[in-house]
Amino acid sequence: MKKKILIYLDGWFTHFGISEFLQKKYDCELFGIVDFGKKSLDFFKNQDIVKFNNLWYYNTSLENLPKSPDIEYLSSFEERYGIDIWKLAYEDRKFYHRYNEFYKFNGDEILSIIENECKFFESIINETKPDFYLTFYTQGHNHHLPSEICKSKNIPVLMMSPVKFGYRMMISEDPCHFDADLNVDTNPSQIPLDSFLKKHDNYEQTNQLKDVSFESKKFERYNALLNFFLKYKINQNFHFSYYGMTKLKIIKSKIKRNYLRNKRTSFIEKNFKKDFDDEYPYIYFPLHYEPERVLFRDAYFYADQLAIITNIAKSLPIEYKLYVKEHPMMKTIGWRDLSFYKFLMKLPNVELVHPSIPPEKIIKNSSMVITIASTAGQEAAFYKKPTIAFADELYTTLPSVQRIGSMEELPSKIRNGLSTTVFEKDLENFIGKIDKKTFEFDIHAFTSDFAYRFGFKGPIMDSNLPKDEIRKFLDDHKQTLEHLADEHWKKINFFKTKQNVV
Repeated sequence: MKKKILIYLDGWFTHFGISEFLQKKYDCELFGIVDFGKKSLDFFKNQDIVKFNNLWYYNTSLENLPKSPDIEYLSSFEERYGIDIWKLAYEDRKFYHRYNEFYKFNGDEILSIIENECKFFESIINETKPDFYLTFYTQGHNHHLPSEICKSKNIPVLMMSPVKFGYRMMISEDPCHFDADLNVDTNPSQIPLDSFLKKHDNYEQTNQLKDVSFESKKFERYNALLNFFLKYKINQNFHFSYYGMTKLKIIKSKIKRNYLRNKRTSFIEKNFKKDFDDEYPYIYFPLHYEPERVLFRDAYFYADQLAIITNIAKSLPIEYKLYVKEHPMMKTIGWRDLSFYKFLMKLPNVELVHPSIPPEKIIKNSSMVITIASTAGQEAAFYKKPTIAFADELYTTLPSVQRIGSMEELPSKIRNGLSTTVFEKDLENFIGKIDKKTFEFDIHAFTSDFAYRFGFKGPIMDSNLPKDEIRKFLDDHKQTLEHLADEHWKKINFFKTKQNVV
């Protein structure tokens, strides 16, 4: 029998391209959930590149929202699937007043949206009865919800997600854990550790995000904005993320953000540490970009970075300082409020490090890394430094990494960590798993190419997608997309083998 595959189609056309090669090379039936802007929908409704058995359009789940949520239905849904609705809601940055400058959702609005989505996704999954569900690394609550429904129904989820090594990706049910693949040899890596780290420098790849966000090419950035203001009509009812948006509000927001960026940049230049001739030993804490998925989902109960830093500072041995480094990508959204930095500057054993300082330099001279879930916790092992982490990540399986269970553990964990020896053999075993269970894919190069070709950037990620231009884009990335399809089929075969064994 043909395997039925349900695919979430959004973002940068990665999974659409994967769908084409799955259909060309393998015996399967494809079904899709389309989550794109209004202009982009014309392409999906008229395309014949991929012959889906059926397509559903996410925006229809937002039509005819109830005035008040059906709490009884939502309660039964929670019971049926083991999904916490409020947790799901709080994982979405658009529902946070702190991050949404255009609209303040109330509780009933949030629950009404999620109620319709629950019914929408549940009906698709029940109708399709897919053998597998494919998606990219989930972001918003609506993106994550069908994954959770599928997991509850024991439908394998193949989530393609970046690992904390540059240019490497993994397909797994949980991006924070390796799947226990059958018959996969994970012997220690024979690759020199310093060569592996240099080749897969996550700091270098992070700089490529400036291409995706158009930060590095001002003409394209302002051209995308100009096209938006001249040609785009905002339909606030099309998507919940559009609620409250008007062009006037967006213009005001852009002006305000630019003003604050300049003001905050000046403050950072004057007050953040740029040299390392400090007589004190220090522990390193890298700030996360915010808002970010890892804070909202992976480290759900440890998302308040000010509270985390304050508790670490309270827990340090008397001879240590805490060095806190700002994430360089925060510049793209105007840095953080000055009150955030000023609060940290008042902590007597905390120093703020300039965002331009390479992580390698800070980690090498540190005694330990403490992180919520950043790449620095992994890189620390390469420099024989112990780590404390607040959330599960692939690298938290390393013996030199301690996972925090509660804040009360911090003082003892820090002292234990400072006396921990990092063994190279443990790191070699870990890199052996990375080498065998992940694969090469330069996601930022792929997505920035799509963004530049189709102007897929701006206040609303949407544009017309001419079929011939999409065809050329897919052809130009044929080798990459075919490789990604093959990696997904390997994982499908793994689950088929696993099911037979069970």
